[in-house]
Amino acid sequence: MRIVGICGSPRKGNSEFMLKTVLDSAAENGADVDIILLRNLNVEFIGTGKSDDFNLIAKKIIDADAIIFASPCYYDMVSPQLLNLIDRLDPYAESLKNKKAAILISGKEEFETSGKNATGYLQSACKICGMNFVGSVFGKAEKPGEIAANFQVISQLKKLGEKIARD
Repeated sequence: MRIVGICGSPRKGNSEFMLKTVLDSAAENGADVDIILLRNLNVEFIGTGKSDDFNLIAKKIIDADAIIFASPCYYDMVSPQLLNLIDRLDPYAESLKNKKAAILISGKEEFETSGKNATGYLQSACKICGMNFVGSVFGKAEKPGEIAANFQVISQLKKLGEKIARD
């Protein structure tokens, strides 16, 4: 099982921690894992014709059996970095068909007021691409590092990593 995790956060924080926790759990259960930190890469808007890192990212995604999307929630939406990547993946939708997909969202509000729309957007994008949604985790956090102290969320993340690797 080849799993690629994509972190859409513009900084090292709760979303990245969540993603690394899931990937570590998946690796412990036999998966080959890779992480893409969008903050370290350049993904231009679709149609600009500019050279960027998109082809490198697309290859890793296409070669994976499962994709985990992680993002902070900004105004009920995923980060601009992840939103832009999803837009750029549109021509590759057929290549994503039947891949497993999971979603990790961190936000300072409760799920019903913050994470629901961001999670729903990514679920919809996965459905449009014909991906098999296997689960999501929302972590409430206002400060960097806050999720690392939330043992309930950490448990959910580890279980999700195991589920993706084994199913």
